[in-house]
Amino acid sequence: MTVITISDDLKRAIDQAYPNEKIDAVVERLLRETIVKRPKRTPEDVEAILAKFDRVRASTRSLSDDEIRQLRHEGRK
Repeated sequence: MTVITISDDLKRAIDQAYPNEKIDAVVERLLRETIVKRPKRTPEDVEAILAKFDRVRASTRSLSDDEIRQLRHEGRK
């Protein structure tokens, strides 16, 4: 068994959407439905995704160490 924490606002939303049902039962049912609906990826799908990443990487220039340092510094502000 895995224990998860559900925020109070989500608990309220579940209570409103599924009154008189136990939250754990609702969450389990929704997770199962989501897993069933999730699209299955074939090896060809994965290859296409990786090829797209390769094309994007090839079309962008690499950043220098100094540029990366500067961007990190700016991101921390």
